[in-house]
Amino acid sequence: MIADNYGLKVNRGFVCHTRSNHLVKEVKLSDKDFERAIAMVNAVLDIIQKGFYPEATKYKARCVDCTYRNICV
Repeated sequence: MIADNYGLKVNRGFVCHTRSNHLVKEVKLSDKDFERAIAMVNAVLDIIQKGFYPEATKYKARCVDCTYRNICV
């Protein structure tokens, strides 16, 4: 949003750990990080707008905390 709104290149961000006395860590960002983030947002939009659900994984250990485990086909 910063890059779009202000026309500036973004190469870092910050994470605030609220459970660790508000410890702030710097995170360096690359163009590949932004590409991956856009792909993730598009995947979420597919789920919301089109009712598309991801395919099941063959690794059932991943299903323990998966949001879709009860509706997965």
